[in-house]
Amino acid sequence: MIQQVFNLFSTQESFAAWDKTLLDTFLTGLYQQLDDLKACVTQQVGVEEAPLRALRKYFHRLTVYLKGRKYLPCAWEVVRAEIVRSFSSSANLYERLRSKE
Repeated sequence: MIQQVFNLFSTQESFAAWDKTLLDTFLTGLYQQLDDLKACVTQQVGVEEAPLRALRKYFHRLTVYLKGRKYLPCAWEVVRAEIVRSFSSSANLYERLRSKE
């Protein structure tokens, strides 16, 4: 998910829509998280394809939405809100799974 967010916000269109300094800070933080997670991902064996495919489709739909709205700032705000909601859902799921251990 972090990789998809990084890819989405690394586009020329996002640099045109967002404050460059804030976007650079955001992307740097995402890149650091991606770097930290590489060790975990390489250790994981047998990742299911269905969840990964669903995640790619989700971000593809966000990209299509942005293109359809011509990358206007209001469209970026909708995408930002969607991503915040997704991270929140992921965090809640992680906490529920962790509490079952």
